[in-house]
Parts: sequence; structure tokens; C-alpha cells
Amino acid sequence: MTRIIPAMDDDEAREREAILARLARRTSASGMFAAPCLPSLFEHYWAQVVQLFEAIERPLTGDQLTQFRGALQRIIERGFQTSPYAQFILNYSPAGDDGSQIQCDFSLAMPTLEQEYERWLKNDAASAPNELFGKIPDAKVIDLATRLKASAEAGASSPLRVLDVGAGGGRNALALARLGLEVDALEPVAGLANALMGEVARRGVAVNVTMGDVLQTGTVIAEGRYPLIVLSEVATHFSHEQLARVLPKLARGLTDDGTLLLNAFVSRDGYRPSRVAVEVAQTVWSTFFSRPELAALAGRVGLRLVQEELCLEYEAARQPAGEWPPTPWYPFWARGHNLFDRAAGPAPITLYWLEYRRS
Repeated sequence: MTRIIPAMDDDEAREREAILARLARRTSASGMFAAPCLPSLFEHYWAQVVQLFEAIERPLTGDQLTQFRGALQRIIERGFQTSPYAQFILNYSPAGDDGSQIQCDFSLAMPTLEQEYERWLKNDAASAPNELFGKIPDAKVIDLATRLKASAEAGASSPLRVLDVGAGGGRNALALARLGLEVDALEPVAGLANALMGEVARRGVAVNVTMGDVLQTGTVIAEGRYPLIVLSEVATHFSHEQLARVLPKLARGLTDDGTLLLNAFVSRDGYRPSRVAVEVAQTVWSTFFSRPELAALAGRVGLRLVQEELCLEYEAARQPAGEWPPTPWYPFWARGHNLFDRAAGPAPITLYWLEYRRS
């Protein structure tokens, strides 16, 4: 229904404005505005903030406008540099003797990856921690481990030892142990690590669980220890800088001919992402890389790509029909739609299995 506002003559309009000017002293507003710290979206956020204060009839003007803009830009940049999950928070409330003014405070919420997972666990309390990412192991992980185990047994070498980085609730680690492999599981989230320890004790399998973050310098991986290191749905959480920082540690942990298996979002050849896409990807667990970027990162640490396969197609073709997909969100996420809306068509990024060999 269209609202019809009667036309006013000049005198009536002036009278209305005079009354509203006095009435503004008897109105007040308070609230909070929060959003991810994304420097590329600063102008977008700034426009929203300006509109917000205009809507509550407390527009920013003069020096206040300049100072407020600078403060917002600085806090967004600081948050982004600290954590990909950082949010800036603007709280506003009445100020002054009659409440006709407004007071604003900026703050930052900077959860770690561990805290983000803990929040997920809390919000999805209906599921057990070891079920949040599916119960079944990755087919690619099991296929590769089985092949490497057969090769190791043929060479009469010591039992195959595997490092599962970001093991979660243990869907891969437990399955690898059932194959007769020696498994070390590294998990940074206390809730998931504790759940995995419970499953290990209940099932009586040989999995050594360590709570730790591979990105931290204090988390040490023994050099030359592992014929196989697995990162399943882990590198998608890393920034470009973090992957560059952790790859040397992983490469050093491999035996001379060891294999590093990870899945990551790879961008379509020729795709030139905007700054917004690169920044937002890190906040929705969909960090992506071009093939040249991955080749450069791997080459610096003596790793060569020996195989790449589309995760969704590989897993769907090899998992039991009744247990696929492992979670409702997996196909949507693997196609890049956490970042790019599905209505816009196929995303320019896709999740791939990437198998590297130390050379």
C-alpha cells in the first residue's frame, strides 16, 4: 500500500522543521553495528555508518566526520592484519545532559581459528564433535595411504607413519589406524582433540593425539619422520602468508620421498580475483590459490605436484551412496559457493586434492 504524504506550503514546511528540531532533543538512539574487518570494503562500510547516523538524526559533520572516518579505517586495517575472523564493533549511545548528543566507541573482536571452531561446536550441540565434518574418511586419503602402505611393505621398510594435521574428530586418523598405520594426529581445537582422544580410547586404536596448532612456531614436526602428511579441509583456512609459512615445516617433516596430501581451492585459469574476493575468502574458509601461486610456494621447499583431482568428483564416485555427501554443506562449499553466491553461476574456484612429492 502506498502512503500518500499531503503536500505542504512553505510556511507549514518551516513550522514542521522547527518542531522536529526541538523534538530531536527528546529522541535518542543506541545500538551496535558490527562487520568483518575487510579493508577492501571500507568505503562500503563508511557509507553504511554515515547513513546510520543520518537515520537516527545524529549526522556526522566537520572535524567529527574526518576523525570518525580515520578511526574506522584504522581499526578495520588493524583487525584484518591480526585475524581473518576479526570484526569491528561500533557501539553508539546517547550522551550529553539531555541525551541529544551521541557517544561512539570502537572495539575489535578477534577470535582465533580455535575459538571459531569452538563456537561452531557450541552452536551445533546436537552433533557430536567427531560428526561435524562427517563420519566417513576421505576416499583420497585412504586410497593414497593404501597405495603407499603396499609399496612400503613390498620394500620391507618400517611401518608407514602418517601425520594428520588438523585431525578434527578423527574421521581420517581413526581409519588410517585401522589400516595398520602408525598415526600422529595434530589438532588445535580442544573440543575436537578431546573428542578424538575419547574415540581412540574407546576403539583401542593406535593414534597419538597432540593438541597443537601447526601454524605456531612452538609446534614442532620432527624432520624426515613421515612418508605421508595429510591436511584435509585445513589449508582452506590458511591465508596465503600462512601457507607460505607452514609449507617449509611440512616439507621438512617428510621423508626423502615423502608425500604431502592437501586439499585447497584452486582458481580457474585466467581468473583475476578482486581484492574483495581475496580478503573475504579468508573469512569464509575458502582461501584460494592460482596454479602458478601453488607451484611457486611448493617449488621453494622442494615439493613437486604429482597429481591433482577435483575433490567433489573424486569423493562422490568412491563413497558409499548412503553416506554421501558426508555433510549437507560439503558440496556447496567445495564448489566455492561459501564465497560466490550460487545464483551468479559456477564459482571461479573449486576444491582440489593436491598430491605433492618431496624431491
